Amino acid sequence: FRGVGRLKYSLTWLLDRLTAHMTYAWISNSRCIGENNARKLGLSMKNIHVVYRGRDSQSFQCWVKPSISIFRFVCIGRLYEKKGYPELLEAFADVHKAYPDTELEIYGEGSYRGEMEKRIASLQMSSHIHLKGNVPGAWKKLYESNCFVFPSRFEGFSGALVEAMMTGIPIISSNIPMNMEAVQHQKTALVHQLKNADDLANKMKTMVKDYSDMVEMGKRAREESFSRFDIRV
Repeated sequence: FRGVGRLKYSLTWLLDRLTAHMTYAWISNSRCIGENNARKLGLSMKNIHVVYRGRDSQSFQCWVKPSISIFRFVCIGRLYEKKGYPELLEAFADVHKAYPDTELEIYGEGSYRGEMEKRIASLQMSSHIHLKGNVPGAWKKLYESNCFVFPSRFEGFSGALVEAMMTGIPIISSNIPMNMEAVQHQKTALVHQLKNADDLANKMKTMVKDYSDMVEMGKRAREESFSRFDIRV
């Protein structure tokens, strides 16, 4: 925020800080978000109850490796730089050199589309990276893909990540705290270092090279999500 916007934000924060003690209990959709807000508002975590952003598990049939001739990475999220798209585009270009039978589909729309289109063209990846725009029920595209990639630099507790876990598709995720509340490296996902295109590329190459193991990892993620994030439990 800048100027008047920053002033409005500061006044709102001050009002929240002064009145936060009047609330008996709080609900947060992740522990990380709860801790961050507790520090900002001077609250105790003992008064904050974590209820994860879940989904109805009955809506998610079990993912099965699609019968396609190409290895398809898929990413779902608004087209903003903070979603980690700069490093994703760089990483995929590197992966495609090693594994030509690969493609990347990105579902979502946003103000960063123009910059992404320019970078895709400069990488000569226009035939292999596809910006699909907004599609209703985009999570269903996971069943047509081999791997869900989620390189976000900043998130709340991500519904898209939970949806991917519930399908059972193999996952690659950035190591931001909110994502790490949902997945564990090499147990339920491959986790890459934040803003590190080289590390992301290495994880994507591992996904292709050791795919049988990655499929088993996806099954563990599905089991984990059902026990922790099912809204019916």
